[in-house]
Amino acid sequence: MLYVYGIVRGHALETMRDLVGIGTPPTVVKAIRANEYDVIVSEFAHLNTLSADDAITHSNVLGDLFEKTTVIPVKFGTIVSGADDLVAMIDAGRGQLEDEFRRLKGRLEVGIKIYWEQKALQDQVLKRIDLDQAKKDSANTAEGLYSLEIQVGQIAEQIISLWRDTFSQAVADLLEPLADDMVIGKLISIYMLYNVSFLISRNRQEDFQKQVYKLEENFGTNFRIHYVDNLPPFNFVNIKLRSPADGKHAP
Repeated sequence: MLYVYGIVRGHALETMRDLVGIGTPPTVVKAIRANEYDVIVSEFAHLNTLSADDAITHSNVLGDLFEKTTVIPVKFGTIVSGADDLVAMIDAGRGQLEDEFRRLKGRLEVGIKIYWEQKALQDQVLKRIDLDQAKKDSANTAEGLYSLEIQVGQIAEQIISLWRDTFSQAVADLLEPLADDMVIGKLISIYMLYNVSFLISRNRQEDFQKQVYKLEENFGTNFRIHYVDNLPPFNFVNIKLRSPADGKHAP
């Protein structure tokens, strides 16, 4: 069985130097030739299970490849039965692959996550409600304090919703004009206000970064902006390759 990392156009022997694959001990990364493509793989034992460390290794392999050439990432956990099946899969999706390589050439993914600081939310809540007076009005009863807790929670939700709208507009104004495509991600934390990935041209990387700095300047220290650039286009690969033999899909 083969574990699949990604697809490059042309021979990948030089770009694969020093790559370390998944598993303990690490597997040897190699290329399977499929017409004009090299599919980057390593051997996978069917009794193995994938771990969080393997997910990191998967990303590292793609990142190392991406530093040297255009790479189409394959979804983490993609396993095929063998080289013949893999070659058939690539051949069946040849037209889609060519379209993707043209679309992604010279482009990279950047990710932005925006978080609110706890003190910032507390300050905003206190501007909208006098907690000391509200506690007195509740008569410090269990029912009254529960009602107050609900009220404070609703105020906090309103503030966070307003912040999300504000950042959505700011990102649209400052960053979207420089991007070729964007994907809105899930909010994976109660502290997260915004999660977005952009596909940008390499020659716009510096201009894009300057706009991110401007975003940070505009919103001060009440928020944290986590910016990661020069990523393989994980979120922007649209191909689905079907194996004629058994109907398996990848990426």
